Amino acid sequence: MSVPAFAGAVRNRAGQRDACITVGGEGGQASVLILGMLLVVLAVGGLVLDGSRAILLRRSLQNALDSAVLAGAEQVSVAVWQSSGGARVETERTLALRAASEMFSTLAPRGASAHFEARGSTVTGRGRARAGFFLFSLVGIPYYEVEAEASASPTFVAAR
Repeated sequence: MSVPAFAGAVRNRAGQRDACITVGGEGGQASVLILGMLLVVLAVGGLVLDGSRAILLRRSLQNALDSAVLAGAEQVSVAVWQSSGGARVETERTLALRAASEMFSTLAPRGASAHFEARGSTVTGRGRARAGFFLFSLVGIPYYEVEAEASASPTFVAAR
């Protein structure tokens, strides 16, 4: 006579029937499912945690670049403006680059770098920073490069 695969309800210490039913040969299935769910939760957690850090770094880099090129664009060559009767506006190249670099170094995230150019009346900047990952570094992705760029030109409103 063979033993049936279905063992039926199990009684606990108080003699009451437990809702648990054991089926022969399927022990340990819950641990596999729990392990799979744990891996999914860790992957989503890593994406949320490390992804938000990369987005925040990108936004901080963009804000620093925007402020830097605006500071550079404020360095207008008064001599060019006066000699043209206010018709032509150009930035003072050396002053614009210095102002942009100083502003960027003050506001930029740690480890960020930028390159600025001043041509005519436009100051442009390109920056780069590296976002270090926490959970993704466990699977071999230690960082992510973020880049941003900005440009600005001075504008004047004629006095009335």
